[in-house]
Amino acid sequence: MTGDATPATLDNAHFKQFYGVENPNLALIGALNKLGVKVSVCDQSVAFHHYPKGWIDQSVIHALSSPTTVSTLENQGYALLQM
Repeated sequence: MTGDATPATLDNAHFKQFYGVENPNLALIGALNKLGVKVSVCDQSVAFHHYPKGWIDQSVIHALSSPTTVSTLENQGYALLQM
């Protein structure tokens, strides 16, 4: 996840601090993880938002950068779908 989606990866405590409710995205991230889908967040986006790495929920994988992750996955046969 990058850019505007970065807050969706916050743990409950920090999401609630900013938005006043528990993070509703964590249920989906947990369900995806159970199905074998790895959810990652770009650490450059985390830094851009001024979030310490420790604020990101433990169910989310940290990626150095989204371009590196995308190009690596594309070389493994995955395709990037942007909407």
